[in-house]
Amino acid sequence: MSDDRDGSRGVTYSREEEDRHDRRSFAAATVAIALILGEVAFQYGTSGSVFYTRFLVMAILGIVAFVSTFVAAEPTRGRTWIVRVICILPLLALLSLATDDYDSPLVSVGQLAVVASVPFVLGVLALIFGVDVRELPRRLQIMSLATILVVGIGSYAIGVNHAVFFSCDQFVEAGANTPEDCFNEISE
Repeated sequence: MSDDRDGSRGVTYSREEEDRHDRRSFAAATVAIALILGEVAFQYGTSGSVFYTRFLVMAILGIVAFVSTFVAAEPTRGRTWIVRVICILPLLALLSLATDDYDSPLVSVGQLAVVASVPFVLGVLALIFGVDVRELPRRLQIMSLATILVVGIGSYAIGVNHAVFFSCDQFVEAGANTPEDCFNEISE
């Protein structure tokens, strides 16, 4: 089969090579997006906010993705302006922390924007790195999206119900703030 994935026209790949490429692309994109989304969603579920370290990481990734949309060859097939707006949302959310009171609605909207932008920003970066999930077979696209959604929703649910899973001591040992409703382990 002819494929232009590596930029060279007329190259023929065996079905086995295409399947291997698709599985690797699926794994790379799904792991990267699910890992960061899971952590941000857990944080948001635990405390109702996204901590400054995640704001900063997402702002940096968003800036890189934003700039990449200008240098990459048609990464979004005509929807470039929408992708650019989504990529810049984490930076705008970070800047909202400097312009407003941390408990304000503007900051709350910014935190939701950071959580919502994770899959999009990382998806753009995956495209830039040559992992185009849109070219995967439909079955792998659906599996990737389903996995990312399950991880994001599951992480948020675990964060909201953190007292069932984690003790105050575990948050302290991890260097995290202890949520108000965490439980203390009983030492014998």
